Amino acid sequence: MTIIQDPVKGTGAKVNDQQQFETFATAQPVQTYANLNRKNAFTMDLDNVVIDGDTYIIAAIKNADDEELVITSITMWVATAKSDGWLEAYVGGTYTNDSNGTVVTPTNLHAGSGIAPSSSSLFIKNDGAGNITTVSGASVAGRWLPSAAAGKWEKSTGWVIPKNGVFYITGAKDNTYRGYISFYLHTFDTSV
Repeated sequence: MTIIQDPVKGTGAKVNDQQQFETFATAQPVQTYANLNRKNAFTMDLDNVVIDGDTYIIAAIKNADDEELVITSITMWVATAKSDGWLEAYVGGTYTNDSNGTVVTPTNLHAGSGIAPSSSSLFIKNDGAGNITTVSGASVAGRWLPSAAAGKWEKSTGWVIPKNGVFYITGAKDNTYRGYISFYLHTFDTSV
């Protein structure tokens, strides 16, 4: 007869009358897990970002961390709804510097942890002085056309940005944008 038990506590596994193990599992979003257990879930605030031209970049992220950066969601509002005022999200491409951009420090969602993304990573929002012209060559990963000024783009994504990878959002018309990008850092655990 085989006995299965916890190697630390020595307690046996519970079996029901049909000879099935009884287990207990807790489900939670992966960002919550990253925040509770690794303290590396973040949000990038985009408050009153003014762009003054068509297809200008609203915000860009270049991941220089050894861990993958996983975009979990984008939430955006526009000041003025425009019939051709598309917002587009891009992954991939190249990023060489932060001209016409303001550095944003992401907020760690585990207050007091003191953990931050790599200091080499770039988190830039448009400063209203033209386009962030040094981001290029990416693929569209999502689009949204606001139907009203109070329209809200809330997209759960799961987009993975590897080391030296780029993510950015553009606006198709001059406008004022508010919102945030939520993400966490992830290393695939191969020890399991």
